[in-house]
Amino acid sequence: MMAQAGFQFDAVFTSMQKQAIYTAWTALMEGEELAIPHYQSYRLNDRHWGKLQGRSEKELEQTYDKDHLHNWIKDAPPAVEHCDVQHPVQDPLYRAVPRSLQPGTESIKMVFNRVQPLLSDHITPLLQAGKNMLIVGHEASVNAMCQLLEGDEDDEEEDFGHGEPWVLELDEELFVRKKMVLNDGYVRRLAFRFSETAGDLVPIKAVKPPADVGSAGNTGGSGQVEVQPAPVKLKEEYNVEVKIVQAKNLRDADWMTGTSDPYCVCRPNGKEEGSFATKTISNARDTVKWSHVATTRIKRGATLDFTIRDEDWGKKDDHLGSCSLKFEDILENFQGKMALLDEKGKVLPGKTGKGAFLTVAVKIVD
Repeated sequence: MMAQAGFQFDAVFTSMQKQAIYTAWTALMEGEELAIPHYQSYRLNDRHWGKLQGRSEKELEQTYDKDHLHNWIKDAPPAVEHCDVQHPVQDPLYRAVPRSLQPGTESIKMVFNRVQPLLSDHITPLLQAGKNMLIVGHEASVNAMCQLLEGDEDDEEEDFGHGEPWVLELDEELFVRKKMVLNDGYVRRLAFRFSETAGDLVPIKAVKPPADVGSAGNTGGSGQVEVQPAPVKLKEEYNVEVKIVQAKNLRDADWMTGTSDPYCVCRPNGKEEGSFATKTISNARDTVKWSHVATTRIKRGATLDFTIRDEDWGKKDDHLGSCSLKFEDILENFQGKMALLDEKGKVLPGKTGKGAFLTVAVKIVD
């Protein structure tokens, strides 16, 4: 899908573990992009689970109580000793890494701290130079990399599927404007092109070229006729399932209580027809979870506009942020998060000054 989408990379970063290295090689071979710099770093390694490392879930349940196992999801489990075969100092692969940086166990926060220098010292300079990077790691390290780029200090992990590409679009200030899953919906978008006359997305149907035609019109000659793809008639309307998942880092609209009462409105192309709203979450702080699902209809070329407001009784509701999905985003079955903007279209600083985001998922159902 990355190759079909036309992604070209200037460098690839992987962990030092073979799962990530093989994954990167496989992806790059599909796009025939093997001749790019490849940097391997232990800072992208998977999280070290200490004494839980390499043990089955059944075995762990027989050894430890559920409360301890639950706490160790974020906190560091019991560490292995330096003499243990599971400790990195016993692996010759890490002989160049200082012993003090080789953990016998790790919490999620420790993974964040491990990834941070790689991002600031090596990846950020390349991003500032306008380079595109492929970063292949593991659930904990990829999650840390994404959240560090988003300025999100919460250690809550996102649901990353194995071998599932995530695309982060950054502006010139390296602010994440959009993060989405590259899924099979992206392939649908690739069947469209921009019409020079209509200024709109027009689907293209591939036409199989005929057999070689010689100069006298006989087949089997050395000549070849180039056939341009023919446009296909577009549907005028689409049924779209919209899931408003959550908003994060919203500012406190009610300064007296330090909370807000947010709800989200979705309008097709900014109009009331076909619009819907989530329920209001009272006295919310930072993260607001709705998981609201609704179906609406959009016309070809339309947008889906989202606005979050703070409900205030007896006066105008406060604006907490807005964002939009373009028609091509909808064609992709967009799944991810978008930066929230103020009423003038500028990026909102959010509660911590590092941006506020809305997470949504859309799917064309016809």
